[in-house]
Amino acid sequence: MSATTETQTATTLTTNETQTKEAPPASSDAPAKVKRQRQRRAKSGNRKDGGSDEAKKDASGSRQKPKQVRPTRERVPREREENLTNVITIGTRLPTNQYVRIVKNVLNLDKHEDLELHSKGQQGMAKLTQVVNILSQWGYIAVKKIKTRSEPALKITVKRTDDFQKNFDEFALVLQKRREERERLKAEKKAKEESVVADDQKDKVDTDAAAEAQAQSEVKADADLAFAVDSSAAASQPSAAEPEQTA
Repeated sequence: MSATTETQTATTLTTNETQTKEAPPASSDAPAKVKRQRQRRAKSGNRKDGGSDEAKKDASGSRQKPKQVRPTRERVPREREENLTNVITIGTRLPTNQYVRIVKNVLNLDKHEDLELHSKGQQGMAKLTQVVNILSQWGYIAVKKIKTRSEPALKITVKRTDDFQKNFDEFALVLQKRREERERLKAEKKAKEESVVADDQKDKVDTDAAAEAQAQSEVKADADLAFAVDSSAAASQPSAAEPEQTA
């Protein structure tokens, strides 16, 4: 029994040694396998992500809808709008004089019998009160109704006075005269500035001409002086043709 066991053990050891010698080294082909696995993973990742950046851009661009260009609306003054209503909101965005001009121009169209002026907030209500006071003092409007709310908000209903057109036309003439006066003063100022510039240029030309004449005069004087010196020097020397006198 012992001999048989020893024989089986020896046979097993011999078989294990033979398998160990015949097996190739595991680390020899490992880097190539790792490289191939990384390449496969990279390719599969590109397929999942949708490919390259250009392919992504093309795909996203094909899904996007073209932007619709909204038609541009030409901005016109409120008083020239065709669907002009009888409601004007007085806010805080514009100065008081512009709101006064808007209300006057709308009333001048004479499209509505009454005009409702609305405002919200303390500042808007204060500005609306100023607009109504100015128009009332100059005889353009007459107040028909005043209504307040707890928001706070204010609504004042006004109408044209009998002298509205007369006052409007007279003020238009005043504005025209003021405009003409401003244009006249502007033209005078421009002409004066141009005259000053022309005088400066003329003075510069005269100064340059005088300086040039002075320089030419100095050059001529220097030339005359040099000629006189040369002439006196030549006269003081004895002539070579004259015989020498002997004692």
